[in-house]
Amino acid sequence: MASARCARSGASLDGYSLFVPEGLQGAGTGAKLLEALPLATLEGEGSFRKELSAIARKNRLGLKIEVECASFPLVARAVGTGSVGAVLPSVAAVDLGRLGAQELKIGILEGLRREVCLAWSPRVLRIRTALDKASKVFAQAFRV
Repeated sequence: MASARCARSGASLDGYSLFVPEGLQGAGTGAKLLEALPLATLEGEGSFRKELSAIARKNRLGLKIEVECASFPLVARAVGTGSVGAVLPSVAAVDLGRLGAQELKIGILEGLRREVCLAWSPRVLRIRTALDKASKVFAQAFRV
């Protein structure tokens, strides 16, 4: 039952953006920035990394991956050092903007967009009242 509801009202994240630290801004524009910047990204061959590589191949861009991290929060920390840029979920703008990183929406990253489904039990909401606040925040953040 929950999956049918999710299929009807699946919420979409804002997608992914290229984040460029202050010291590296001006290295280029648009998709060419992906080629010009030293980048941090997720390690391994997961779905994100495969899709990013496919986007680069399709657009004939050579990625300069200099740092590989185990998670998006660690990739964001690498951007925070000012030495690398990164493709991250757009929600990272909240933290990285405070550090002077510029968020760039680049059309070719659209293929990274994912749909999210949040399901919970009304019974659990009655037992754990703090979840009521969380559900409202999720609903607003994910435009349910």
